[in-house]
Formats: sequence, C-alpha cells, structure tokens
Amino acid sequence: MLLPKPQSLALVAGLSLLSFHAIGQGSFSDSSRISASVTSLNAEHLEFSPVFYDNGLLFVTSQKKNKKNKRYFDIAYAPFLQDGQLGAPVVFEKLNTKYHEGPLAVKNDLKSAFVTRSSLENGKPIVDSLGFNRLGIYEVSLSENNKFTQKLSFNGIDFSCVHPTLSQDETRLYFSSDRPGGFGGFDIWYSEKKKDTWGEPVNLGEKVNTASNEIFPIIFQDETLFFTSDRPCQGIVKGLDVYQYGFGSLESNPATRLPSPINSDQDDFGLILDASKESGYFASNRAGSDDIYRYDIKEPLPPKRIQFSMTYLEKLPLSAGLYQHQPVASANISLTSKDEQLKVVTDKKGRVDISIASKTKYEVIFSKERYVTDTMIIWDSLDLVKTTFVQTKKRPCKSYQGTVVGMNGVHGMEGVKLTILPNIAKSEKLTAISNADGVYSFCLPFGCTYYEIHAEKLGYMPYNVRVKVGQEIPFSLIPIEQNTMKASFVLENIYYDFNDSKIRENSTDELVRLAQILKEHPSIKILLVAYTDSRGAKKYNERLARHRARAAKAFLVSLGVDSDRIKPVGRGEVNIRNRCKNGVKCSEEEHRYNRRTEVVFRNKTDNIQLIYNNSTSSY
Repeated sequence: MLLPKPQSLALVAGLSLLSFHAIGQGSFSDSSRISASVTSLNAEHLEFSPVFYDNGLLFVTSQKKNKKNKRYFDIAYAPFLQDGQLGAPVVFEKLNTKYHEGPLAVKNDLKSAFVTRSSLENGKPIVDSLGFNRLGIYEVSLSENNKFTQKLSFNGIDFSCVHPTLSQDETRLYFSSDRPGGFGGFDIWYSEKKKDTWGEPVNLGEKVNTASNEIFPIIFQDETLFFTSDRPCQGIVKGLDVYQYGFGSLESNPATRLPSPINSDQDDFGLILDASKESGYFASNRAGSDDIYRYDIKEPLPPKRIQFSMTYLEKLPLSAGLYQHQPVASANISLTSKDEQLKVVTDKKGRVDISIASKTKYEVIFSKERYVTDTMIIWDSLDLVKTTFVQTKKRPCKSYQGTVVGMNGVHGMEGVKLTILPNIAKSEKLTAISNADGVYSFCLPFGCTYYEIHAEKLGYMPYNVRVKVGQEIPFSLIPIEQNTMKASFVLENIYYDFNDSKIRENSTDELVRLAQILKEHPSIKILLVAYTDSRGAKKYNERLARHRARAAKAFLVSLGVDSDRIKPVGRGEVNIRNRCKNGVKCSEEEHRYNRRTEVVFRNKTDNIQLIYNNSTSSY
C-alpha cells in the first residue's frame, strides 16, 4: 500500500460507512480471540476499502487499464451468499467513470453515496500549479430515476479530500485531507451539514492527528473512530496500522493501535465491522499485494445495556370528554428479542424499569386478566420511555390470528396497526400490531359471526376488509410515498422499447402486483394512462400510447382482472418528466424514463380511502 502522492492519489484506500453498531474500547484488546483470513475477492489486481452495501460489499479494484497501460481504480460489488461467503464480484457501473473512483460512504437510504474521485471539470481532470490532479469528494446518485453528481464545496485544487464516512444522522461527514491548517501530511477532518450545504472543515485535533498521515476514518455509533496512520510504533516506522479512538463517554487519550492479526508488519487499513459485531473486513498487503481479509472475533462481547421504562394506564371516564388515568398494577410484561426473553411485573404506578440490550429490537407484550393484551415493538432510543393506555375486556372472547403479507405475497409485514370491529352491538373496537412474521392476534366476543378490519402503516395505503369468523384472509398494503396516496401513481418499472407497444418481458412484476391489488379490492376501477417519450410525431405518439395502455390492460385481464374495471388511455408525449422534450438530445435511458404507465383511480362514490392522513396514525 503506497501513501498518497499527487501523481497516484487514487492508491489511497478508504473506509466504509457503518453507523448502526458501536464497539467499545476493549473489543480488540485480546488478540487471541481474533482470527483473520484472506477472502475470495482477491486476484492479481489490488482490492481494498470494503463498504457494506445491499447485502454485499462494495470495494475498490484496480482491474481497469487505459491504452497506455496506466492503472485506474473502479468500484466493484460482491454479494453475500447464503453460506456467508462472498460471490463473484462485478464492476459497479453506477459509480464508475473513465478516471479514478476510490473509497466511498453510502447513505442510509442507499439512494446516493459520497465517493472519492479524480477532480474533474466538464469531464476532464483538473490540475494544480504543479500539474498534478488531486482527488475530491463527490455526492453521486445511485437511483435509476434521479441521476446527479455534485462536488462538495470544501474540495480544493491544490489539496485532496478523500475517504468520506458519515455520522449516524448523516449531518457530519468525516474525511481525510492534506488541506492547509493540519498537523502534517493527511489529517482527519469533519464538516457539519447545515440545510443543503456542508460547512467549513474542522480538524479533529492532536488526539487523533499527528505529523504523519491519518487516513481511512470510520465512525461507529458516533462514539468510536477507527482510522489508519503511518506514525511510528514504539519508535519504529512500520507502515500503515489501524488505530482506535473513543468519543463521548468512551473518550480516550491517546488513540490506541489495534493488535494482531488486524495489524501486521506490513500495511493494514480499511477496517469495517459487521452488524453482528463478531466479524468484519480490512485490507492488507501482508501477502505482497493489497488484498481484502475477513476477521472474526471468536467470542462476541455482550451488548451494551440501557434502561427501558414503560407505564401502563387505563382511561376511566368521568364525564363527557373527561377521563381519569388509572395505573394498571401487577400486570405481566414480557420483552422478547432474538437473543433473550425478559419478564417483569408493573408496580403500583403501572410502571416497569428494566435493562435491555442497546440497539436491539424487542417485542413487548402486556397481559393481565380482564385486560386486552397489548403488543408493541421497541427499537431505538426514541422508545426508551413510553406510556401506553390499555383496555379492559368487555365480554368473554376467543383468540384468533391473521396475517399481513408483503406485496410479493410471501414475507410478512411487520408493524401494521389493525383496528378490528366485531359485528356485535356495543362491542368496542379491538387493536393489534403485526409482528415480524406479519402475524397479529386479537380476541373476538362470543357470538361474533364476522368482523371488519382497518389496517394502516406509515408509508402504505390504509386497507379495509370484512372477514367471516374462522376464515383467515391474508392481505397486503399498497405502498405509498411521502405519506400521501393521491388518486394516481406511476408504475415506474414497466418499460417499452422505442417505437414499440409490447411490454418488455423483464418489466411485468409491477403489473402482477397491481393485478393482486385489484383482485383484493374488487370495487376499485382504474384508468391506465400510457405516455411516450418526445421522439416522433405527436399524433403518432398518441396512437402508440393507446396501444401501450391496451397492452397493459390485456396483461391484467390475463391475470384474472375484470376487463370492465380497466379503461386504457393514451396521452402520448405530454407531461415529459425530465429535460428530454422535442429537440433536446438525451440518452436512451433518459427517454425510457418518460415511457411509463400511470394508474388513476376512477372511483368517485365508493368507500375507498385514497388519501392517507397520517394524523390517524400513532407512529
């Protein structure tokens, strides 16, 4: 591993973003618990700077060479297989250009990434006063429908900014730079995001930085910083080593060097930690070339414990609109995660205080005779202090279960709030929440013959269904965006070839899901509105769009949807969604974005809730 020079800055490896799991100062203190082995990714080229991404790894590879046999660096992707091994890597075309792409940090929503790149202007390298092309940090879109590339404001021409990594809330970006004002060589800096801009970088100071090079930063849970430095170790210059520094309650002074086999007598860098906190990856040239290694901690440390408090109350009516809140004492409370089950009892104030594992999902169940069982899911610090109102059982009942499945009809949907209305006069509504398998439980009064279910979840269209007692009907919720389901939505992934009305074979999945929705909601009637791109004559495009809408309708009818419920409409080249209007030169991918089909609900008087009002949700 070479240290950064202006001529070969892309050789500086980077470190991934992983901000959901913290690791304490003592995690690597016992080298006997750590094993390291080379991964299957390694070949004759250089491989380094792994990043966790979409059930796999992104990493830097040196496979590409230009006509002058000069080595350039690209981003590659390798998926995790079922046995935990890494599959065959492929070039990650979404991020690569004909110049250097290096270390990166992926945002939590996977829609964009911060990437180290050769500094470019109008697609060509920018050189400083010495003729060198420096590196900069760019934010690059990973979305197929929203392409953009933005160079961050704090980059410069006469210095480099490399190796981005983000804080958990994505408002602080850490990186390495040889910009003026540091301690020498490359230092670790950070920039705070204010609205849509990044502020002036701040040096992390002498507790982290030295006169040597500090590179490869990564921040865990905003508490622990891992980075790499070529500072002397016990007075001996050995190359690159991985160091650890604690922030906040874990603050350490000075930073500590990790033991073997993470560090060796050669260059070691680019450490990332698996979500299990038992394994991870790093890069090393201990075998003669930069390769990616996997490490495992044989005995995982117990998770950090935090205090959880819950108060259970019952609303007792005093008069119209007025209630008294009465604590529910001696109720049984169970908290279940994948690793443990805890049981406690509420005190006379209806409260429980219990130690739980940090950043761990728990199912919390309240139960007491005469009361309706209450279930909820807690996950992060926002759930650590809660108050819940529970209801008494009004009459004897029998337990039943139901299931909310995903759009694919297979996997369960968690966290759906369900309101159940029995068909017995004066029966109060029941509530339930689906668990990780999509299963929800409720208790119906004896004598009930059918009931109605209202299901809702933030980000999905509410759903109502009438069910006969004893008949389980699994159902799905229609996903929506930005908490609003208008009277129409676009089927984004139904594509047509240019000048053709035939639906492409690899783009029918959304029509299959739409057919399922229509069959589950037999009162819904729709318009299928097809659009073309701007190429061709206006009248021809209107006719082509009508053929495409009819093709989509025919596909739905072939799946069992009543033809009378679907009306095809061709709009042609109106409502172009991007810049590709008449006379504008665009790529085939940009034109394809305008060849789409929109679903418009036709119902006017039917009892179908098309607008999602999140004021009705307690989430």
